[in-house]
Amino acid sequence: MSFRNHCINAYELAERKWKETAEKDAEDFRREAVKRFKGMFKTPVTSSSPINRRTAEITIDDVTVIAQRPGAFIEFYTLRECSECRDRFVPQNANNCVSLSDIGRDLSTPTVCDNCLKTMHQHETKVTEETITEKLREIFEIVQH
Repeated sequence: MSFRNHCINAYELAERKWKETAEKDAEDFRREAVKRFKGMFKTPVTSSSPINRRTAEITIDDVTVIAQRPGAFIEFYTLRECSECRDRFVPQNANNCVSLSDIGRDLSTPTVCDNCLKTMHQHETKVTEETITEKLREIFEIVQH
């Protein structure tokens, strides 16, 4: 076996081991997050799935919570539905949920995703520009007479 092939084989082996470790770590985190969630909220979990080493999705009936470990502790964020397009997302400014009422607050408060906010802002800007243009025409017509 050539040195080149030996190096490529070593790389492929390392990649497989890294992938296996990442999948195991993600599954371990999912289990830990579910246990923590059940302990905090005293609620049975319907289903859960690992996303990566520090993130998992936990579903309770029709509510989904994202568990994340940004540091030493696990935090829970309600997966929200955009009131405009119905896409599901976690807002950038989301608060860590530490009680059932926090999740209830999130579920009760309408939220708009970044894409819809951007579209709404573009529409508002266009309407404002059209209004200004219309008013300038009116002023111009008055001045001409």
